[in-house]
Amino acid sequence: DLYPDQKISVDTSAKKIYDGEIYAFTKGSELKIKILFNWAQEGSGGFKAVSRNPDKVRYPDEYYSPAQIESEHIQVIGQYWLKIDGRKVRR
Repeated sequence: DLYPDQKISVDTSAKKIYDGEIYAFTKGSELKIKILFNWAQEGSGGFKAVSRNPDKVRYPDEYYSPAQIESEHIQVIGQYWLKIDGRKVRR
């Protein structure tokens, strides 16, 4: 699980989507970290983004068709590979 403002490392050379892996991607000015799956219902090159958050009303699965990816300039930044757990110590 990732927490707000938690630092992670992303391999920017790993942009090919492998089902069930975590990726960083941008949609407009928004950075998203989600589990991605290939989704070809509207053509090859689309993907489904899934949140680990159990509240699917607030965080529903997102589907991106190839046409939407192009028109909204959605870009996969890379695959997540390391979580840095740098929480402050409470005293």
